[in-house]
Amino acid sequence: MKIKIAVYVMPMLFFGVLFIFFKSRTYKGVGNILLGLGFIFLGISFMKDGFEPMKGGIDLASFAIDGALAVEELSKRDSPLSIFFKFNST
Repeated sequence: MKIKIAVYVMPMLFFGVLFIFFKSRTYKGVGNILLGLGFIFLGISFMKDGFEPMKGGIDLASFAIDGALAVEELSKRDSPLSIFFKFNST
């Protein structure tokens, strides 16, 4: 079951702004929560729509390496953490 997040964004933003103008701290808090979640969902929706054209462009499975060769290749690479410790040990 797919849920369309974009359907809920505008009502969340609308009610968030509406609740902020109430005098009660509870309603203002709920309004801030609705606004925050609404903007997060709006950003997720924008990113999802923005990456849609790139969906078929990159095949990450073509970069996969199987077996012992993968372990050897990964052991040659420095992870960011190991680079951090090498840099700070001097």
